[in-house]
Amino acid sequence: MVYVGGHISGAHYNPAVTLVVLMRGKCSVAEVPAYMITQVAGAAAAACTAQFLVGSGRQH
Repeated sequence: MVYVGGHISGAHYNPAVTLVVLMRGKCSVAEVPAYMITQVAGAAAAACTAQFLVGSGRQH
């Protein structure tokens, strides 16, 4: 995914990739917290949506 979409989006798909982009000097230290907070918030929103749609799967 990084190779395919990197030239379009910058390939900031998760915090690990963002860290590598920072280490390669392709983004500034000031940008990293915003990327990482947004990525974690997006993952949390996706998890909440999945939980809402699927439920816990437990039968009482």
